[in-house]
Amino acid sequence: APASVVFLLRRKTSMISAKIERLKRDSRELENYVHKLVNKGKHDIANKVRKRKDFLDYHIAELKKVG
Repeated sequence: APASVVFLLRRKTSMISAKIERLKRDSRELENYVHKLVNKGKHDIANKVRKRKDFLDYHIAELKKVG
């Protein structure tokens, strides 16, 4: 493969890796937020945030399959 194609493939993989790392950080932050909400007794909001986190985790898993 030409060098330019190899470079573009590596660049794309690198971008996907960076995106996955950002999403993982966001997921951890959401988990911390859920714990804070539960501690404050705000279970309804905590459940909604947990659903968003689950969706994010699913998206991360899908990106890992591609990347």
